[in-house]
Amino acid sequence: MDYNQTSRPEKVGTAVKLLYITLGIGLLRSIMEASMHAQMASPIFFIIVIFIVLGIMWFFIYMIGKGRNWARITFLVLFIVGIPFSVLPLQQSLAANPVSGLLGIEQMVIQVIALVFLFQRPSSAWFREMKVTKDFFPKFAACVHPELTHGADYKPQDTPVSASHGVVGYAEIGGRSGASGPIKQPTDGNSGKSISSKGNSSSDKCRVYASEVGVYRARANEHGQNGEYEAAIECLHQAIDADDWAAYEELVQVLFFLNRHHEALDVCTQGLKYMPDNFSLHRAMGVAYKILGDHDEALRSFDAALKIEPDNSEVKGYINYLEDAYGAKTPSNQLKRCRDYVRDNPEDADGHRNLGDAYVDTKRYQDAQHAYTQAIQIDSECAKAHLGLGVTDMHLENHREAIVSLNNALNLDPTDCAAYYYLGLCCLKNNQRDKALAYYKTLRDMDEKKAGELFDAIYP
Repeated sequence: MDYNQTSRPEKVGTAVKLLYITLGIGLLRSIMEASMHAQMASPIFFIIVIFIVLGIMWFFIYMIGKGRNWARITFLVLFIVGIPFSVLPLQQSLAANPVSGLLGIEQMVIQVIALVFLFQRPSSAWFREMKVTKDFFPKFAACVHPELTHGADYKPQDTPVSASHGVVGYAEIGGRSGASGPIKQPTDGNSGKSISSKGNSSSDKCRVYASEVGVYRARANEHGQNGEYEAAIECLHQAIDADDWAAYEELVQVLFFLNRHHEALDVCTQGLKYMPDNFSLHRAMGVAYKILGDHDEALRSFDAALKIEPDNSEVKGYINYLEDAYGAKTPSNQLKRCRDYVRDNPEDADGHRNLGDAYVDTKRYQDAQHAYTQAIQIDSECAKAHLGLGVTDMHLENHREAIVSLNNALNLDPTDCAAYYYLGLCCLKNNQRDKALAYYKTLRDMDEKKAGELFDAIYP
């Protein structure tokens, strides 16, 4: 599956089709003008030149369709440079073969239309995204299944073994395997001694690698190279169970390769509990949400990644693409918009509530608490403001105050599923599991998904 083709703008697809049409027109004109060109050069030479020219055009059109920005730019430059050299041949074609000459003019017009489509804003955003992400999946595929790019003659021992490269070579695509967390060295079940080996053969290299970063990831690497992905996944789960936190990143990449994005999200979520500042997991989470079409959540994840690495061009490329193509906003940008609105409308309760929501999205809970309080002072019957204040107090570990606010929200809106959900969580924090279970029973008839999440919290 070509992940990037799924989000290709319609105008890019139209432009590519138009360019292929011009390719066909070029071939037709060459046939129509064959007799005229035969007077100037031998037929064989003429055929060779035509095939070379059309072949080059086909290559550029094909690469444009694949999202290669350099092909788009090069095609534009060649078109502009070629205009002065096309005037005289067109005049000669119109004189010798009017139909061919008119087709030549039509060919140029269609190329202009196609180039306009290729350089419109959504198209440029897509090419920009492709420029920063084109190596994301191919590099992973090459590492987890090297013969996909190196051919059947690829030999694993030809690749130097390194502690910074796991089953998917994550360091090569911007991962942080070496700094993700402590690694617990697995031991032999009978002797209790650390599993390791010495030697210089390719298998010995793998054993040395295992002693450095964990035997389970070494086994996963072997399975991955052999295309045994389920076995690789099992080994990576074992590595995680052994507190090898770097295995989270590698497991995510295997799941990406297998197109199992929902599972990848679950792994990212679990890994971020232990490594909340892990750039790679935040970024992978954003990519997964983007592929699944949840652009708001994708932006939240990319925004979190950008806070860890503010100058990362790849993440900026993702954010720019999502904002340009879908009009979505990152939590940081949304916060700015909400602040600007409240500045101009300080008596608007909904404005303060939205500002509180934006602060929660950026985890600035004390600021959110103040914004929700202001909203309630302006409109005491704003159920969403009471809900937001309760959620904020819960994050600030003020569970009693949170319960009061959440009950206020329910009194104003008895159908608010979120209020029941967070009340259940607050009861759990206060060691009131029976009450939490009661809220689960109520929520089960209202929102099965939220009820399921609450049940998992009650009975992990």
